[in-house]
Amino acid sequence: MGKGQMIRSLKFDSGIIHSSMNPRNPRYVTATTVKSEPYFAELAKKPVIRRLAFKRKKSSDKGKRKSATEKNVLATFDRAGKRIFVASSRGCITIRDLKTLEVIKLLRNCGTSVIRSVRFSRCSKHFLVISNDRCIRVFDSRTFEKTQQFQDVVNRIQWNSCVFSGNSEFVCAATSRTEQNLYIFDRPGGQVVAMIRAPADQIQDVVWHPMAPIIVTLTKHGFVYIFSKTMRQQFSCFAPGFVVLDENVEYVDGTDEAEEAKEAAKRKAEAEGGQDEDVDILTMDPLPVLSDDEDQTDLAEEDLLKHELTHIPIMPIPDQALDIDISDIENSYKIQEAGRQQGAPTRPSPMADL
Repeated sequence: MGKGQMIRSLKFDSGIIHSSMNPRNPRYVTATTVKSEPYFAELAKKPVIRRLAFKRKKSSDKGKRKSATEKNVLATFDRAGKRIFVASSRGCITIRDLKTLEVIKLLRNCGTSVIRSVRFSRCSKHFLVISNDRCIRVFDSRTFEKTQQFQDVVNRIQWNSCVFSGNSEFVCAATSRTEQNLYIFDRPGGQVVAMIRAPADQIQDVVWHPMAPIIVTLTKHGFVYIFSKTMRQQFSCFAPGFVVLDENVEYVDGTDEAEEAKEAAKRKAEAEGGQDEDVDILTMDPLPVLSDDEDQTDLAEEDLLKHELTHIPIMPIPDQALDIDISDIENSYKIQEAGRQQGAPTRPSPMADL
């Protein structure tokens, strides 16, 4: 990534609408195409590509007709990179093992519509599912039980994208209407905490900052909007014993009391002996909140924070200067306009070869 060179390329039968990379091992990727079901690829010396087809079970004639039209439409990895979540066109999620690709769990409580997206929280304890039935369902990653469901019963809003907050306590969802809005839900309670009005441009993706209250959105036309909380600076400073008076009162000098409080605090600090301890100001402790490996105690040594990519050294490449005289361009435009009015052939523009 630092050199900007292509390492491997894969060719599929049609256009790719979604892809994901294993967060623990970059050799494993998934790709969802337009015409076929998702693919799982292992980027070795000889790439191995396998199609994640929907496995149909033997059932009655009615069940056969229903499952005949069901197919997988999305595939993504979980936070630990050990399982693959494959979503179908009828609200079914198949959880497969990374090594064997065998089915571990089958979830049928995601509705009956096409699943559009599957997102995981940073703590790996929750994941949400966005379906075409205008519902956002939150599940527990350990028990696979549905814990919460978000929807607009009155307006029947379709959700375009959704993401967890840094602490996994809130869920931010973007609508797919012309007037774009961001709804922030309380995950444990299920209520709408806030609604943010965004510019009139369809939102394609939403990202929440892991620490700060900052939300970044990507729109259909390529614009990036940053939403943050307005921090009001307060420069007023009051004394510790400041009290707002509703009426006039008689002033009593409390100098002796203030001095006694200072002496008591000083004696308490000396008794605790906190001033005699050495403070380490050289050692820098890592911040686990900046890593996706927090709350993951069963990971290998290479997945710890000290080996994480936190900075990409990218040098800006300036554009090459073009020796173009503006007066020549203006004269060329004037000659072309005169030629169009008289019907004569026009001289090619000096910008044609650029």
